[in-house]
Amino acid sequence: MSDSKTQYTTNVNRVKKAAEFSKAISKKLNEGQNRATKYKNGWQSVNINDVVHKYAPGATHYESNGKILFSNGGRYVVVTDVAGGYLRIQDTNFKREVYVTLDGKYQKDFRSTKEFNKHSHYRILKREEM
Repeated sequence: MSDSKTQYTTNVNRVKKAAEFSKAISKKLNEGQNRATKYKNGWQSVNINDVVHKYAPGATHYESNGKILFSNGGRYVVVTDVAGGYLRIQDTNFKREVYVTLDGKYQKDFRSTKEFNKHSHYRILKREEM
């Protein structure tokens, strides 16, 4: 199993450095941090290595708009938020952005944004927690 955590951490540092020189990236990072601060209390913590291995085995990673994405060209893309320290699992079989639960299920019709985030956002464990 590849070490997605190391790839994630390396890219987080690079993106944060780039944000020092880019207002657009800095804004995206602030948005992610604000989202995490507001909603993270209900989020389950996950090992990024396990999630990438399950949903995008052998994935390559790339950065886009302050996010680091892990994709193997298959059905799922693991989307991580640099500043927020969380990930989501995107199902690309839909024409719009759809995020699934850890067991790959698409849920809809949530009562609130907080409830939606609880079932689609997962806090990435720090290395020392793994």
